[in-house]
Amino acid sequence: MRLRRVHGGAVPQERRSNAEPTVTERRRRRAAEKTAIAARALEAIADDFRGSLFLDAGTTTAAVAEQLPARLAAVRGTADVVTHSLTLAPVLATVDNITLTVVGGASAGSPPPPSAPPPCAPSTRCGRTSSSSA
Repeated sequence: MRLRRVHGGAVPQERRSNAEPTVTERRRRRAAEKTAIAARALEAIADDFRGSLFLDAGTTTAAVAEQLPARLAAVRGTADVVTHSLTLAPVLATVDNITLTVVGGASAGSPPPPSAPPPCAPSTRCGRTSSSSA
């Protein structure tokens, strides 16, 4: 395959546009392979699993997230899932045997949930004023 140099990397020479495909387009590409990879990865979750999983953002990890609830149910497991993906979070947020943590801070335009502690003010260190000693 011949490549064409572009800002930030290279693309196949026959590709006419530098535009990235949408998430929907990427999810459709090689969907069967992504589903198979996810199923194989989830085989590592044994009976009565109790543990933590970090799921990165991506279309293959989306396939993992979609299959994770069924796998946990099959092995009578529970998981603490940590992700920074705003795409994966809604898939996992309401699953009974998953405790979900989304890292990365507040989303612009979205107020924190009522149960969330208030953010630290710039002049404080998480509840202590900047003049307090540790």
